[in-house]
Amino acid sequence: MAEEHRQISLREQEELPNFCLFWHEFLEKPQFIKRKANRQSQLKRLSQPSLQTTFSTVRRELERGLKKISNDGVEYRILETKARWESKPTLWIACDTDDLARLLDIPVTFEEGLREALASCRKNEKHQFIVDFYWPQIVAVPLVNGKSLRKNAYPHFWRAVQCLKYNNGENNQWRHFPLPIPEKAWKDLGLEQWKSPQLSLFHDFSDALTKLWIMCGHLEAIMFQKEADDIGFSIIQSQIGGNSQDKLSSIYQDVMDRGDAVLSYFNDLSEMELNEHPMLRESVSRFHDLADKISPRGEFRDHETLELQELTGWHARLGEAVESAAIAELLWSADVLKLNYDLDRLTATEDFVAAVH
Repeated sequence: MAEEHRQISLREQEELPNFCLFWHEFLEKPQFIKRKANRQSQLKRLSQPSLQTTFSTVRRELERGLKKISNDGVEYRILETKARWESKPTLWIACDTDDLARLLDIPVTFEEGLREALASCRKNEKHQFIVDFYWPQIVAVPLVNGKSLRKNAYPHFWRAVQCLKYNNGENNQWRHFPLPIPEKAWKDLGLEQWKSPQLSLFHDFSDALTKLWIMCGHLEAIMFQKEADDIGFSIIQSQIGGNSQDKLSSIYQDVMDRGDAVLSYFNDLSEMELNEHPMLRESVSRFHDLADKISPRGEFRDHETLELQELTGWHARLGEAVESAAIAELLWSADVLKLNYDLDRLTATEDFVAAVH
């Protein structure tokens, strides 16, 4: 019985796309159904092995489009088409660079470039159908010289043809937030990761800071309930001062402990070492600027209750801290791995990303 189910599944995988393609033609071009000659001609065209041929054509067009937008130090290429993000059929596109500074604007430039690369698909109904069917989700994978720095990717380009077809000015900042690549997908992709004992020191701090930012935003969303009356709001406030506040304080302390570990490393560096490592010096400078953004307020101790206004302000500052820490971490990583990092273009890149956001 299991073998019979497997055989049926294989047939479905082969025949279902063809059936959907027929159905698409039926819905989109009813005129071919009305006249026998046209209908027979259309059915003959579709009955030929056109699905895989069309799929190959779409892939070649996309590859040409990605090659066209590969400039300014970033190479875009199809990485994988069979690995899945969780359970979703996925097109994986590598965004490969030799300059860590480019990792800052890759998600933004990728979105614009993908719109251009998929332009031919939007002009051809059949090609658009193929992309929607086989690649309902498109994931951008940032790489540095072919390796991943953090095993992260940008998976928010799902339904890419529709989402990128209309640029209505919507703020798509959420598209530019990386997530860890699922473990199974990582194995299927066969990628390598840059590794060094020193990298984990800053990675752990950045991860804890991001966790704090997310937790703070979650509590802010709970408290900011416009429909809550005075009694309801007091209940919410009491919850913030209870278990949630304890958890928030615990995460905050973890950030401080991991930050102290990074600071201790920096304090052990001599002035000569910093002069010889300009990227590390810049990382130190940006790390020191994080202190005011991470602290909830000037005088804060564990188990203190934060009011909504304070929580909102803190969440905004933590968002800035996460972005600043990401830049400091890239500078740190470039120094540790002895990779390129164009300091001259750093300010311009930051201004570009800030303008987009």
